[in-house]
Amino acid sequence: MYCFKHLFLRFFPFFFVLIAINGRGQISEGGKPYSFSDFRLSDEIVMIKMPQVDNYLLLQEENKSKTDGFQFGKEFDVDLNLMNAGIWTQLANGDRLWRLGISSQGAYSINLVFDRFYLPATSNLFIYTKSKDYVLGAFTEKNNLPERVFSTTLLPGDEIVIEYYEPIAVKGQGEIHLSTVVHAYKDFFFQKGYYGKSGSCNININCSEGIPYVMVKRAVALILNVSSAHCTGTLINNTANNGVPYFLTANHCVINKNLARFVFIFGYETQYCDGTNGMNGFSINGASLVASGVSSDFALLKLSSVPPLSYLPYYAGWNRVNSPAMSAVAIHHPSGDYKKISVCNTPLESSSYSEYTSNTHWKVNRWYKGTTEGGSSGSSLFNTKKQILGQLEGGTASCTNRDGYDVFGKLSYSWDNEDNPSPNKRLKDWLDPLNTGATTLEGYDPTIPKYQYDVAITKINCPTDYICTFFLHPEVTIENLGENTLQKLRIYYQIDGFEADYFDWTGSLSFAEAEKITLPKLAIADGIYSLSIWTSQPNGQTDENTANDTMKTDFIYQRGISFRWDVKTDIYPDQTSWVLKDAQGNIIAQNADNLFVNTRYIESFCLDTGCYDFVIYDSNGDGINGENGMGAGYYYVYLNERLILSGSEFEDKDSVRFCIDESSAIEDRKNIPLIAKVNIFPNPAQTTVNVLCNDVLDKETLTATVFTIDGKKLMEHRINKENNILNFSTFENGIYIVKIKGKNHFSAHKLIIQR
Repeated sequence: MYCFKHLFLRFFPFFFVLIAINGRGQISEGGKPYSFSDFRLSDEIVMIKMPQVDNYLLLQEENKSKTDGFQFGKEFDVDLNLMNAGIWTQLANGDRLWRLGISSQGAYSINLVFDRFYLPATSNLFIYTKSKDYVLGAFTEKNNLPERVFSTTLLPGDEIVIEYYEPIAVKGQGEIHLSTVVHAYKDFFFQKGYYGKSGSCNININCSEGIPYVMVKRAVALILNVSSAHCTGTLINNTANNGVPYFLTANHCVINKNLARFVFIFGYETQYCDGTNGMNGFSINGASLVASGVSSDFALLKLSSVPPLSYLPYYAGWNRVNSPAMSAVAIHHPSGDYKKISVCNTPLESSSYSEYTSNTHWKVNRWYKGTTEGGSSGSSLFNTKKQILGQLEGGTASCTNRDGYDVFGKLSYSWDNEDNPSPNKRLKDWLDPLNTGATTLEGYDPTIPKYQYDVAITKINCPTDYICTFFLHPEVTIENLGENTLQKLRIYYQIDGFEADYFDWTGSLSFAEAEKITLPKLAIADGIYSLSIWTSQPNGQTDENTANDTMKTDFIYQRGISFRWDVKTDIYPDQTSWVLKDAQGNIIAQNADNLFVNTRYIESFCLDTGCYDFVIYDSNGDGINGENGMGAGYYYVYLNERLILSGSEFEDKDSVRFCIDESSAIEDRKNIPLIAKVNIFPNPAQTTVNVLCNDVLDKETLTATVFTIDGKKLMEHRINKENNILNFSTFENGIYIVKIKGKNHFSAHKLIIQR
């Protein structure tokens, strides 16, 4: 029985509809492409043509050899980037415009996957049909993911244009590499081609059966994976009620999948109960896996972006009581169709699935109305209180098997997964972050403010896990979730538990508006740290919801500027080599031994002050463009994420010299705070170290705390004008971190003991 519904869920024909008009389909900034307004630009676009395919033949092959998902398109692997494809146009003010056309004859729609994607600040990207009737964008730096991957929704037709606008201030900083073009051989726009649809017994969510679930339906989304859509999932609430975009689906929907390529479609439903006219939905690109389990087939994801309020998101509540509900409904996308609802009017039964552990699932013995199909996998089962009980794994129910059953992995089982000690194998750590022990939770509607004053920290943008820079500039994103407009706020920040400093922010944020705030910079030594940030006194009042006021991050800091190379070999890798040297000619880094054909080599380094040379060589004297441009390689070299060297065609070598000082971090040296006035010497030292504090000790007493490089506290010493010498006579040779702290001062210094 195990294989039957699993295969049915994955292999049933489907259709999928998603359209974006004026950029409404995917999180973007809106607006129009630059070329739409500058009539001096030619409308002639160089089109890259995909291989010709037969839509009918693809349908026939699919029906005979379906292996995974609900296939709607043919994937073409491509290697197209800002250097080897498209046309650059230099604008009068020094800005640049890059356009690339994609043509796939006979496609009902086209969607794209970029495997290297980075948009610098002030740049933007649009993707539109050649007719200019349908537009996606503007995509901006807000669409950058840590994985540097970006997937699009579908644009109708067989010709599209990619347009990248790059201001002169960020020239060369963008990275756009198109790796996959999807040719749709099914017509998801109900215009003229073949399309699949779910069984006739299914019920649209906007029929009378769905009226009680008018709020919770907003939590349900269809999952698109490049050229297929095979599952459903649901935004789920947590006890902090803070809108963290956790998304519950089935484990078999995500296993061995690249979640950065997923696209999640919300609001994809018919406008009325009957007919095929519908709302095409809004999408979010990318997610990460938070927790999963096999026995109850659950997967908890975290979406890459919080659904904006314009999406009308809703975070469904849940019930983890292991007691069968008397009735239930499922809200899902069978066969990739518009959102449907299935109704069970008999008690659920505790069950299991195949060879799994007993009592891991809720069993629906028979659907009273509707059914489930392929594409329904991962959809939530709701009780009459609109709380999630579990997610669909499989079964035998269908429109042609009205007596068939379905089984849903129990949320009560997934909660602790048989007392599994790993947070990534259970739900409770994520859905009850406050450790309340709650057994049920109501849904959360972020479109309705609950408080007059409620400010949330939604993200610590900097520092990340690892940071390489000359100064630490903490940056945090706050969001006003209160009814009253936020005009002032105090933000506290604290490193490693030392006395906190604060920053007073002023501005104007209405409900649901957010802003990035850069806090005063800190000068610290290399090491491992913990940073806590919290908010207080919105408009001078008390924050009524303190659960979302605080955020903490651990990070590794290294003083310097980031340097990165990205080199792809051509078909003659044995002829290629590259090296990074300092001003004295010492080799800092070089290519790996035994390079392979058409292979990317990416390395990052944190470089301190000084001058350096990057040199790439070709022993044959013809660069890395391959023979007659075939199998072409390339090289990109970045300093602080700014492109400083690139190319593919050269003779025996190409190189760049660059120098780094603290101004490379684009810092104003005049604004360095009081922490710069404290120094320790000699360094390296043998037995004693002097703490030089200039005029700091005239104002306050300091504390010096000494740690090992891995954070173990060794010594604490009070420092004043008469007592400013630290004794290290009993310490072993090595590297230590000395942190100097006072009421108005904090700094950290790397000290070497060497005898």
